[in-house]
Amino acid sequence: MSTSLLLPPAEDAGQVRRWYLPLTVGEDQVEGGLDYFRTFARFLGMGTSHAPDHQPHLDRFVKRGERCNACRWFEVRIFREVRPPSDVDPSSDWMTQPDVLRRSTVGDYVLHTTGMSVVDGEVALYKHEVTSSSYSVVEFLTTRRVGNQGPEAFLARPSARALAEAAEYDPGLRDAYINRAVS
Repeated sequence: MSTSLLLPPAEDAGQVRRWYLPLTVGEDQVEGGLDYFRTFARFLGMGTSHAPDHQPHLDRFVKRGERCNACRWFEVRIFREVRPPSDVDPSSDWMTQPDVLRRSTVGDYVLHTTGMSVVDGEVALYKHEVTSSSYSVVEFLTTRRVGNQGPEAFLARPSARALAEAAEYDPGLRDAYINRAVS
């Protein structure tokens, strides 16, 4: 689930098109605006921590620092850029031409993350990362913290889900997923 109409749902995985991915700009997250990362890419997969039902809490929304994945949640989406052949003008409408699309090559991975909120006065926060390495995708999605047993590294459920879905569409991510050092 996403409240942003610009971001694709999980069912759109595999789709190739031009994407306008929202990005938060400005220091003040409430008064700041949006910019967009524009890319022509295949949408590989997504994961979300969203829950349809609220956890029990006294107020309408949980306070900062408390957890309810119906009030605030995290989303991650993975894309792989598609580049036109060298003999094609990239500013043309090459992506509508099946023969040109077949000759296109893959480019960088784009990871787009969103901190979503339905809490009064809060806005969604958007970020992105670009990398050429499938292993860097796993590294970006890895969470590190110090727990009761000492330092730990793991993939949170939304990140693991996005990576698993993306492995279906991308051989590099499939290898990185199968051979990852974190669970």
